Amino acid sequence: MNYVTLFSDCLFAEFSIWTNFSVQPEILYSQKGADYAALIVINETEKILFKMEYIDIPVLIKYNIGFHKGGNLNFFAGPVINVNLSAIADYSLIYSGKIDTIMSNNLKSHIIRAVTFSAAFGFGYSFATGLGIIGFDCRYTLPFTDFGKQPTGSFDIYSLGRYEELKAKTSVFTFMLSYGFKI
Repeated sequence: MNYVTLFSDCLFAEFSIWTNFSVQPEILYSQKGADYAALIVINETEKILFKMEYIDIPVLIKYNIGFHKGGNLNFFAGPVINVNLSAIADYSLIYSGKIDTIMSNNLKSHIIRAVTFSAAFGFGYSFATGLGIIGFDCRYTLPFTDFGKQPTGSFDIYSLGRYEELKAKTSVFTFMLSYGFKI
């Protein structure tokens, strides 16, 4: 599987709990996915692009290291609940370099778990401006559960007669730019 670059958007709040420590709950819309290709026989390749949308709910504990002139380096970690909104698999069969078959399957109700669990950890830097706070974060989300489950009924992932459990996890690197207001 290869990584796919997609989009995220977030609402967050940060509450100081004691010196240098704060808690940051978030509601994060994220798109996740993977690109998979496999050689079936000579000159024939199947390619699948998984695209999923989630509402992620992390609760991060932050350790803040204050610097002069309003700068703040922080390290954070915490649990994440991932709620699946949609999941699509675009399937194509490539024969001798030409696309032969293209299908798109909605996977949500059939083989994608509605809720998964993970942990996020990373670091960030923020600084005060005239009207608010600008921040940069780099984080990694480590999944605890597979996003796939055993298919039900007569559904199969590729519509080609294969009934397989989808065993894959959505590990994610995220780079964020934020703007916040002190209330």
